[in-house]
Amino acid sequence: MIKKGELIGRYRVEERIGTGGMSRVYKVKDMRVGTFLAMKEIIIKNDSFMNAGYAEAFVLKNVNHPVLPRIVDIIRTEDSYCVVMDYIEGCNLEEYVKIHGGFNEGEVIKTGAVILESLVFLHSKNILYRDLKPSNIMITKNGEIKLIDFGISSSRDEEKNENKMASKCFAPPEQLAGKEVGETGDIYALGATLKYILKNEPSPGMICFLNKCLKAEPGERYKSANAALKALKRIKTFNENEVKRLKRIVSKNIFFLIMFLVSVSGIFLCTKVKYKKAEYERIVKAACESHDSAVRRENLLWLIKKDPSAEWYIRLFDEYKNDYVFDEAEAKEAESLLDGDLRKLKEEDYKNICAALGRLYLFYYEDLSEENENYRRAAFWFDRAYEDESERDVYSEIGHFLSEIQMMILEGKDAGMYEKYYRDLNEILEDVSDKESVVRCEVYSLFADSVYAYGADFYREGIGIDEMKERLES
Repeated sequence: MIKKGELIGRYRVEERIGTGGMSRVYKVKDMRVGTFLAMKEIIIKNDSFMNAGYAEAFVLKNVNHPVLPRIVDIIRTEDSYCVVMDYIEGCNLEEYVKIHGGFNEGEVIKTGAVILESLVFLHSKNILYRDLKPSNIMITKNGEIKLIDFGISSSRDEEKNENKMASKCFAPPEQLAGKEVGETGDIYALGATLKYILKNEPSPGMICFLNKCLKAEPGERYKSANAALKALKRIKTFNENEVKRLKRIVSKNIFFLIMFLVSVSGIFLCTKVKYKKAEYERIVKAACESHDSAVRRENLLWLIKKDPSAEWYIRLFDEYKNDYVFDEAEAKEAESLLDGDLRKLKEEDYKNICAALGRLYLFYYEDLSEENENYRRAAFWFDRAYEDESERDVYSEIGHFLSEIQMMILEGKDAGMYEKYYRDLNEILEDVSDKESVVRCEVYSLFADSVYAYGADFYREGIGIDEMKERLES
């Protein structure tokens, strides 16, 4: 058994944070770079277990998805192998339900969609989750959903033992019976999980969705995670159609009353349209011209909800920058708004907003974690703005370098990255010459810190010492 303070490779064990049937999970510190990670120690029971589990760990090491923790290292010990992955802080859904009573249906649909998107990704890699349940789903401090403890698979013999230990509340019947489990087993577990976290009575659409997920026979469930995802997103439309059907029934009995109301409403229609136009123009004026930042911000939020566009988002981002700090509350507000408007925005508007949000994280974000969270978030939004790497602008390239360089160093893949990074830094030094002072200061500081941290690497890749000194002095 691993003990507190023990060194496994370059990782020092800080504390045990979880125990399962065949594994233990520890919080560890990477003594090379100083960051905290999670280490899952999987006990080796026989050679077939070792070969199958170790092989899938290497498959998962190359899996990259925002909902799944990255596997950064795999270490073989005498009687186990240790899988080192991202340490996720927050609370799991089981804890959240005990504290808050659960989620409303809109939040359940949103959470379910995130989980299903990750299952679509895993299933496309021929990987089954096998143990989906509320205690294996985390909500981070930023409100993000993360899957943890996704199954390092076992041999067929060991899989039967896992089936016996599966949670009766969330595992599909075939898993509890020790039979072979396929993709529909993960869909059953998802349905059971969503039913558990739903706080209120489900709508007709949600009832139909959950019932199909929770069919006893695997063949009667949704055929794939992608099919379930599409059905989940159609729940709102299903409910609207059900309301329309009921209205049609009622309308047969109140036809004349409706006709009367329609005729009366026509009298006020023109007046109402004129009033709405004047009100909209008043709000636009307040959002753009008011001397009070709070008033501008309040009206910009109204405009984003009613008429989302790049113009209103970028003006709101300017309001965030007024105090020279982009804090966590503002970050949550921006990401929540943008997530809700994903389908309403034009593609070009969405890309421009994502690029602006990436720059906001890069230069203004108040990173209290001291783990370069601002760089990772900047890179995430730059990726949404520039789906094709060839389209990235220089700010996106710098965000990616800063978010990836530590992992590249750990994996020995950083050679050849520094010369381009240095040239990119020089390009933004020129670009920010007419920008606001806080951005100039951030860029100057970033350049100086980069020379301090990577000066030797710059030199090895052809950047002269005199060139660096001259640039620093200027």
